[in-house]
Amino acid sequence: MEIVGDLLPPGVVNVVNGAGGEIGEYLATSKRIAKVAFTGSTEVGQQIMQYATQNIIPVTLELG
Repeated sequence: MEIVGDLLPPGVVNVVNGAGGEIGEYLATSKRIAKVAFTGSTEVGQQIMQYATQNIIPVTLELG
């Protein structure tokens, strides 16, 4: 983000780092979120996709 931060308007890209299912579930089910991108395990990716379907939020997954 330090490299591209000056190229994009504030709020275009937001990165949230953290551990645990609580923050992932909160973000993937929030009505304030317009899109979810996740990189990680297949198991967690399945959960993220399931959570996002509650509000029909588009999801991009990179799993494996």
